[in-house]
Amino acid sequence: SNSTIIFGDGCWINNNFCAISEGEGIFIGEKALIGSDVRIFDSDFHELSPDKRTGGTPKTAKVKIGNNVFIGSDVTILKGVVIGDNTVIANGSIVVKSIPSNVICGGVPAKVLKSL
Repeated sequence: SNSTIIFGDGCWINNNFCAISEGEGIFIGEKALIGSDVRIFDSDFHELSPDKRTGGTPKTAKVKIGNNVFIGSDVTILKGVVIGDNTVIANGSIVVKSIPSNVICGGVPAKVLKSL
């Protein structure tokens, strides 16, 4: 299978960035600011069932990060997440569900904290 990681124009990416795609791909919009130690995955990489962990088919889903998104340091973004334009993701967050445009979100798991 083909996996894709695409960066829009004008992205700034800090140290220790990790993006791994084995599924539908990771798409990062224009002018995204990505802090240090950010991880983005479009796959679970292993099934949970003990007898299928090394030979099963993991769940995958596309990750899409909108334009002008600011992702703080030490953030993890998991499969299937869509982050809307202009949104800020606070340091240390784990994003497991999609986040709308024009908000600040944070936490484990990340949730909307306020509108911009």
